[in-house]
Amino acid sequence: MSNGKITSRFPIVFPVQPPQSASSAEIVLTGDLNLSSKSAQPSIQDVLNAMQDLSKKLSQLSKNQQVLANKLEQIERTVAANYSNIITAANYGIS
Repeated sequence: MSNGKITSRFPIVFPVQPPQSASSAEIVLTGDLNLSSKSAQPSIQDVLNAMQDLSKKLSQLSKNQQVLANKLEQIERTVAANYSNIITAANYGIS
């Protein structure tokens, strides 16, 4: 890292696509920004609409977090099973 750049042996791909699984859950991106400069002071209706939009986005983020947590647990189980298989194979090879 003498040139100031971070290097990696693995390619970085963006955007990352989650692996397809049997579950019907999917992650939905919530990046819709509505930037407008109608007035300096927002109306009550603008505030209520913003709160409603924020509530929808928080709900979707909560669903996304649950999907990610489930996928992480699945990966942890797979890693543990693979580790167990490696240990078993090593023990079998030794004896």
